[in-house]
Amino acid sequence: MDAEPAIAAVVAGRWDLAAAERAAEREAAERERARELVARWTEARRAGRSADELDALAELTALDPRNASYSPPFLCDARCVALLAEGGRRDEASAAARAAAAKESFRGEPWALAELGRAVRSADPALAAQLAGAAEHGIAHHDEARGTGDSWDRYLAAGQAGWDAQALEVLAEVRAQQGEPGRAAELTRRCIEHDEGSFLDEVRRRRALLARYREAAAKTDP
Repeated sequence: MDAEPAIAAVVAGRWDLAAAERAAEREAAERERARELVARWTEARRAGRSADELDALAELTALDPRNASYSPPFLCDARCVALLAEGGRRDEASAAARAAAAKESFRGEPWALAELGRAVRSADPALAAQLAGAAEHGIAHHDEARGTGDSWDRYLAAGQAGWDAQALEVLAEVRAQQGEPGRAAELTRRCIEHDEGSFLDEVRRRRALLARYREAAAKTDP
């Protein structure tokens, strides 16, 4: 349960203890169900049972993301979309991507939008491009705000930069698949700049991707 609304209700004299206890019980039950579904999902994925995996994900993604036992929770939605697309269920994949992108917890998060765009690309290229554009817009907004505010704001911005780096890497892959290696190289360069705290192996992997995209761009440029 979020602390701030509860505190406000207490201060205003509107605190309903019985209702709060019922809400806490519902949330606990949903978290427990989410743990069971994640176990089913991972077992099915490991065994290569796509239908069982999709069944578990369909129920898991219907739960409140705040009670998910998988982090970040939008990866569950993206995997569900990808399975639908891989199975040729294009309309369902597109609808699932749109529904996930509209979730309050995801719609302002560039990494979530980028993952959904990658997942739906084969089923709905136009939607994939739209989601990728929204993700890039969100990252630009974060970049503008970075370095402003108090020390707590700057701390949060530093954490967001790591998530934005993940989004930029996914976006680079999408752009490369769309035949834009030069754009993919630029996004990968920004990805490396955003995540200054990465482990050395991660930095090396991303630099190798950057070199690959630049090589591909050089071959396509006149």
